[in-house]
Amino acid sequence: MEPSAIPHGAAQTRNAFTRYGAALLAAAGAVSFRALLDPWLGDHLPFTTLYGAVAISVWIGGYRPALLTALLGYLACHFLFVAPRLEFAATDAATLIGLATYLVSCGIIIALCEALRTARSRSAAQQHLLEREIAEPAPLTALVGAAG
Repeated sequence: MEPSAIPHGAAQTRNAFTRYGAALLAAAGAVSFRALLDPWLGDHLPFTTLYGAVAISVWIGGYRPALLTALLGYLACHFLFVAPRLEFAATDAATLIGLATYLVSCGIIIALCEALRTARSRSAAQQHLLEREIAEPAPLTALVGAAG
């Protein structure tokens, strides 16, 4: 079935499932990778694997799925890898500074990737319009009117 034959609502739903599904997979993959690194990293660098996951999410799905990746990834990594582990204790300054720097870094990644994504989409749309314009011959009346 061609994309134009799919009802608009169905295409949007499928697209949303794809975008948010990719965001969830990216977050799960990043947390799993961090768990594999845990014997070497211990309590250090708890969020290091999330930045790539956020970039992948925004590239595939846009800023909203990337925000989901950043949020879920932070919560999972904080719970699993920030001391004291297996609880959400965010009362010390180091944890709050870590959260702030994580949010700023993710915000920068999301903003830059979304800007690139938007520019790429606009460029593709403009290219499509130019290709259509080149492919369609000018009407004969326009040529006669311009010459006369």
